[in-house]
Amino acid sequence: MKILYTFLLLFGIFAQGISQSSNSKKADKLFANKQFAEAAVEYEKLAQSYPILSNLADCYLFQNKLSEAINVYDKLIADYKDSLQSQNYFNYAQALMKTGDYTKSDPIMSLYLKYSIITPNFLYNLKSLIPYSYDIQMMSKNNTNGDYGVTSYQDQVIYASAKKGNMPNYAGNVESDYDFVVADVNKVGLIINAKPFSKELNSKLHESSPTFSIDGKTVYFCRTNDKKAKASAIHFATKSIYKAELINGVWISGTKLPFCDVKSSYESPILSRDGKRLYFSSNREGSIGGFDIFYVNIDKNGTYSNPINVGKSVNTIQEEKSPYISEDNAVLYFSSNGHQGMGGLDIYMCDVFGNDYLNVLNLGATINSNFDDFAFSVNNTTDIGFMTSNRDGGNTNLFSFKRVKNETNFFVQGNVIDKNTKNPLPNTNVVLFDMKGVKVAELVSSNKTEFILKAKPNTKYLLKAINNLYYPFEEEIITTNDGKVRYTIELFKIIN
Repeated sequence: MKILYTFLLLFGIFAQGISQSSNSKKADKLFANKQFAEAAVEYEKLAQSYPILSNLADCYLFQNKLSEAINVYDKLIADYKDSLQSQNYFNYAQALMKTGDYTKSDPIMSLYLKYSIITPNFLYNLKSLIPYSYDIQMMSKNNTNGDYGVTSYQDQVIYASAKKGNMPNYAGNVESDYDFVVADVNKVGLIINAKPFSKELNSKLHESSPTFSIDGKTVYFCRTNDKKAKASAIHFATKSIYKAELINGVWISGTKLPFCDVKSSYESPILSRDGKRLYFSSNREGSIGGFDIFYVNIDKNGTYSNPINVGKSVNTIQEEKSPYISEDNAVLYFSSNGHQGMGGLDIYMCDVFGNDYLNVLNLGATINSNFDDFAFSVNNTTDIGFMTSNRDGGNTNLFSFKRVKNETNFFVQGNVIDKNTKNPLPNTNVVLFDMKGVKVAELVSSNKTEFILKAKPNTKYLLKAINNLYYPFEEEIITTNDGKVRYTIELFKIIN
C-alpha cells in the first residue's frame, strides 16, 4: 500500500509538472504575440519563478496596469535581484515614471544607465532650453476612441480609426480593423464630419500613418502584414510601407516598397517636402535597439536607396518611433523612451545637418506626459500641429496644439575673464543694448563670473562690460535661431 501511495504522489507531482510546462508554453506564446492581457491571466496561474514574474510584470506594464506591475517588479527585486537583467530595471523604472514617482524611479533608472539621473532637475533645466511651449487640446469629446496618427491633408485631417464604430478592445478577444478616416476640424479644434478616406486604400487589413507628396498625388502609408491581428495586438503587429498614386481622382491600390522584408516591421513613414527622402521607424536588421529611425533616399526615377540608420545620436537600445521632418528639412522630430524623459514615449527634436543628426532635445512638459506621446507634426508657418497620446493611461487619442516661442529660452550667457591671465573677473557690470541704443538687459557678473541676459532670437545687440580696474569693453553680437549665444568677455587691465 505504501508503494502505491508513493507512486500516486510521484505521479501527481509529474502530472503537475507537465501541466505547469504546458500552461507556461501557452502563456509564453500569448506573450510573444503581444496579447498581454491573455498572457497575464495564464502567468497568474503558474508557480512563481524569475521568468514567470518578469513576463507577468511586463504584461501589466504594457497594459498600463501600473500598480500591479510595480508590485511584481518589487517582488522581482526582493527575490531575484541577482538574476535581474538590465531590461527589468528599465521597465520597472518606466512603470514608476508613468505614475510620476521620480523619487523611486530615478534610483532604478540610474542602476539601468549606470550613472545618476535626477528627473526633477532635468525637467527644470528643460524650461530654459526648449524653443517652444505647447498649448494642447484633445480633438474629440471622449477619450475612448483609440484613434491615432492624425496628419493634415489639404484643408482636412486624416487619421487611423477603428472602422464601423468598433472600439478596439485592448483586453483582446475582439478583432477591430483600422482604416483611414478623413474629417474636418471645427473652430474649437474638434473633429467633425468624419468619413472613410478611400475605399481603394482601405482594405481588410489595418491602414495607418499616411504621408503625402506636396502635390497630393502620391501617398505612402502603413499596412499590417497579418489580417488576423487582434485589436489587443494591432499596435504591435508587423507593418510594411506602401505607396499609392492618385490617377484621375482615384487612388490606385498601394504597392509594398521593395526594401520592406517580411521579418521586420516598417512604420510611420514621413516624406520630406522635396520628395527626396522618406523617413520611417523599423526594427529591421541594423537597428541599434528595438525600433530605430531610418530613411531611404529617393532618386528622380523613383528608385529607393538601401535603408540608412540615422545614427546613435538619435537611436538607442530602446524604442525610437514616429519620425517627422520639418518643411525645411532642418529639424527631425521623433518619439523615444530611450532618451531621458518623463515616462513612456516622449517627443524629441534634433538638428539636421546633411546626413548628421545632432543636439537631441526633449520638447518638454507642456507637450510630453508620463505616458506615450507620439505622431508629432507641425506647420512651421502657423505653428499649429497634431500629436497622439494615451496620457490618461487608456486608449490613444488625437490632440492638436498651438506652439508659442518660449521666452525663457532666449538668452545671451557667458563669463568675464582677464585677457592676459585668463583669471575670472567677478563683479563686472554686463549690459545688453539693442541697435537703437536702448538698454534691454543688465546685471553684475557673479562670483563665478557667469552672466545670463534675456534676449531674442536672430537679433543684433551691442554687448558692453564695465569693471573699474579694466578698460571698457563693447562688441556687436547676433543671437542664433534658437536664441542662444555663449560669449566669453576678455578685459584688458588698466596699467597706471
